[in-house]
Amino acid sequence: MQEGKDSATMTDSGRRTRKWLTAAILVLVAAGFYLSAFVLLTD
Repeated sequence: MQEGKDSATMTDSGRRTRKWLTAAILVLVAAGFYLSAFVLLTD
């Protein structure tokens, strides 16, 4: 039972971490898109 509880907490924290990771990736992709567009416009 203890192992199951540990795995449950692990998945919960992992889900939260994945959410932050996805948000960070989206921000990075958006930043790269805007940066490339800015470079193309200025060039």
